[in-house]
Amino acid sequence: MMLAGAVVGFAASVATGSGVARHRRGRARRARLLALIFGVLTLTFLANQVATGLALTIFGIGFSALIGAGYRRHRADAAAEARHRRACPICR
Repeated sequence: MMLAGAVVGFAASVATGSGVARHRRGRARRARLLALIFGVLTLTFLANQVATGLALTIFGIGFSALIGAGYRRHRADAAAEARHRRACPICR
């Protein structure tokens, strides 16, 4: 749940250009959704908690890899990188 929430929050931060607020909001939404799925499966349908947790973990890893593939080369602090290149004559 945490991994899927983190990648959704990072994608929201990159898409909006706003750092902390969007990242926290996106992470919380994804984590709540996966927790709701876990709760419905285990409490309503009486599914095995260990198997359901393992399945959601594997789903979260795959989901975060799928969403995060487009952001693999993206730097979280692109503005700092640009400032460094302007300030450093060797890096140009």
